[in-house]
Amino acid sequence: MTFVECSSQFGERHAGMPMVPRKVRQLGYGEEAHQILYFVAQAARHCRKSASRPAMNLDQVLSKLENVRKCGSGYSARCPFHNDKNNSLSVNEGADGILLIRCHAGCTFEAIMTALGSVNGQPRTNQSKSKDTSPKFNYTDAEVKNLAEALIDEWKTGGLVADWLRLRGISRDVSLLLRFGATQRTFPKVGHSAALAIPLYHDKKLVGVKYRAVPDKDHLAETGSSMSGLYGRPDDPAKEILLLEGPPDVALAMSYKFNCVGIQSAETKPTKADLALLGEYLTIFIIGDSDRKGREAMNRWQTELNADYPQALIRVNLGGYKDIGGLYAADPPNFRTALETILRLGRAGRDYFDPDDLLTETELRGAKVRELSVVSRLVPRKQITMFFGEEKSGKTLLATYIAKCVANGISVFEKYPTTQMPVLYLDLENGHDELEANTQWFSRLGPAEIRFRTRETGVPALDSPGLIRYCEKYQPLVIIDSQTKAVKKYFDAARRGKGSQFDPDDMSGFYDQLLDLCAAGATIIIIHHATKADAEQYANSHQIGANVSRAFAIVSEDRPLLNRVRLQGILFRGAEPVSEQLIGFPLIPQTGHFGLTDVSETPIDRLVRFVKELEAKGQTCTAEQIKSRKGIGRNRSVVELNQAIGEGRLFWPKKRGPISSVREAPYGATENIPYVEPRTESTEADQDDVNVH
Repeated sequence: MTFVECSSQFGERHAGMPMVPRKVRQLGYGEEAHQILYFVAQAARHCRKSASRPAMNLDQVLSKLENVRKCGSGYSARCPFHNDKNNSLSVNEGADGILLIRCHAGCTFEAIMTALGSVNGQPRTNQSKSKDTSPKFNYTDAEVKNLAEALIDEWKTGGLVADWLRLRGISRDVSLLLRFGATQRTFPKVGHSAALAIPLYHDKKLVGVKYRAVPDKDHLAETGSSMSGLYGRPDDPAKEILLLEGPPDVALAMSYKFNCVGIQSAETKPTKADLALLGEYLTIFIIGDSDRKGREAMNRWQTELNADYPQALIRVNLGGYKDIGGLYAADPPNFRTALETILRLGRAGRDYFDPDDLLTETELRGAKVRELSVVSRLVPRKQITMFFGEEKSGKTLLATYIAKCVANGISVFEKYPTTQMPVLYLDLENGHDELEANTQWFSRLGPAEIRFRTRETGVPALDSPGLIRYCEKYQPLVIIDSQTKAVKKYFDAARRGKGSQFDPDDMSGFYDQLLDLCAAGATIIIIHHATKADAEQYANSHQIGANVSRAFAIVSEDRPLLNRVRLQGILFRGAEPVSEQLIGFPLIPQTGHFGLTDVSETPIDRLVRFVKELEAKGQTCTAEQIKSRKGIGRNRSVVELNQAIGEGRLFWPKKRGPISSVREAPYGATENIPYVEPRTESTEADQDDVNVH
């Protein structure tokens, strides 16, 4: 320990040094040396005194940490001092029992131990003698009553607060039961505004008042208000209960006769009394808001409840809605039915289930919850959609077209309606020249523009706070081009460059980041430039199946011309797959749209058109060319060819020679080769000889 460290620990050097004992002075050293020796002795005495107190051991520390995992000979966990998501903390015990703790994000040992409730590795001593400097809550029940009477008047004569409650689906009776009030307050963001007053009670005692600006959203609380404890009026005899986030959602659910309670805010932490109250019910539906803070809050409650009541828990997915208020706004008359359906699906997916929990065949045929979409039937809102296919098959062009349609609220292919919203294009693949060329084709679709982050400007990490904030604020459609480059960036940052995009364990963290963006409000289209060999792996990938709601194979039948492009639905979670035959060029320069081929066109029609297009270019067509068409299997092509010949729509004057669309072929033959049924047992190599004669 240096002299300066000694002086800072046991006395200020410049504030006058304490008298050095005579025995130290008799050693005959200089004055400063005497002082150093004195402070060393004092430090040793302090250390002996500290050592006499019982230190926190490894088990005590681990019990206070979150997400503890075995790592080598020690453990990793989330650092309690900073907002840790990736287990930055290493914890171990030395050979002599000394606690070894290190935060790889740079937090000091003292900060970590303080966050754990200790001082310098020792349990925190009783601080009851220290003065409580927290602000006092001085609001009274009489004041709450006055605000409640003001709201009663608004229900009778009209007013901003009563109108807002009515629009949110909250009934007059429930607002009176919860003692909601109407007033005006000055908020930090929206300024002076009408306000809904929400009194907070704990053990029937008023402990706080929150205000919610209406109609614009902003929040405020009375000085000294407590946000601890559950909110609501739960029904004791009920068998099940809903755990929601925020008083307005509790009031909405109560208005539709659901038994529920709610946490005051995302920061509310569970108490033993809260957990005991919820544990009285046979089923606990954990619903919370789907944004990042709401999800993290409900994770905490689920972890606490899971310790004692694992069989009662059901975590509910609202399917793209931020909260039950969003579910109500989408279809007010059918809100109760929609929420009951969501709860029923949640019960069918619970971890500990009985026969009555499972769906019956009758229920499978019943009505489904309405799905919010950015592009009807194609791109579900706040979920992940994937476009994959070979290079130069039109994926980026198609994604740019859809982005422009969404930005301007225009139907895709003039068939599928869109929900207008901002579009953020994260491009790790293309230079500005390519992006300019792609966007130029669709400039006539509308004035709203796509916003870009590119290789040249820099593309943020998917878990960057700035990107998450952007998604929370603007609720955009986010297009990521491409998955290969985005995954590489993720591997470089999180896995030291190691990992495979076909390994579920390696990819789980990447898709967690995408889902975090969806929870924050984003809808994602991710583009993957797959090779032909990749395509089947991606169609059957565990991570794709678990996390992607829609997956489309994009196939160009005349790559790279992009005259004919097929959008083929491969994975459609919870819906019927959609596939379309698209016309790219020359229609895009003419109209600014991808077009759709005639829906009445059959596979045989397309085969005949393929042959005619070759003839129009002065080329001849062979069976091998037909079997090599993009996106159509060889065996299927052989069947279609035999059918076309059998119907007399194509002619094969000479075996292994050119195929023609007209009988008077220029090959000198007068007889068409008769149609022969294909044999079922054959090899790829002998298809020419066996299936077509």
